[in-house]
Amino acid sequence: MIDGLYAKYGDLTYTFTAVSRDGGEKALFTKTATAGYVPAVIKDFEVGPIDLTAAQLWTDDQESSEGPIANLVDGNNATYFHMSWSAPSPWPHYIRVDLGKKVKGVSFWYKGRNNANNDNPKRMTIFASNNAGDTPTAANAWEIGKLGSDVLPSGTAPEFTSEGLFSEEEFQYLWLQINEAYSGSNWIAMAELSVKEMTRSKYDPENEPIK
Repeated sequence: MIDGLYAKYGDLTYTFTAVSRDGGEKALFTKTATAGYVPAVIKDFEVGPIDLTAAQLWTDDQESSEGPIANLVDGNNATYFHMSWSAPSPWPHYIRVDLGKKVKGVSFWYKGRNNANNDNPKRMTIFASNNAGDTPTAANAWEIGKLGSDVLPSGTAPEFTSEGLFSEEEFQYLWLQINEAYSGSNWIAMAELSVKEMTRSKYDPENEPIK
């Protein structure tokens, strides 16, 4: 095995040589081969929490009788935000977060409501935008992630932390589009929500200039 070789070098020719005890050499044969592709090394780092106020949160589907969206950032796990159950409408529904600044990466955390209704997100699509709007389409948003039942938790007061979600373009608004709930209802309930700014480093040896 020879270290330090990359697929970008293309075909390399090797000559296999026999060496006698007295130092004599004789070329036996040559062989051409290409090194295997070396994948990029990607590391995600936390920059820090993004402070949020109720004024930075919006939903298209607020329940009129309980659970204001402001409860998501009140620091109290006993309170909760509730989407509309008194006048339910079909999926999808949205929680839009104004990050207060432009970033290229985030991670979000939430805690579900502490009751037995299982009104937890089962499928979500995550969007980013630089415009506010009533839908991701109206805001010219673009998708930065999909989350399903393989990662999203169910049950009583579950907690979830997303992996880093990144965009090549900076964005100010984070959209949580909820597509389905574990309860089978057309709403979710959530106790707390927080967002952290993330950054990503990438070392890609196959795309480094050949020296």
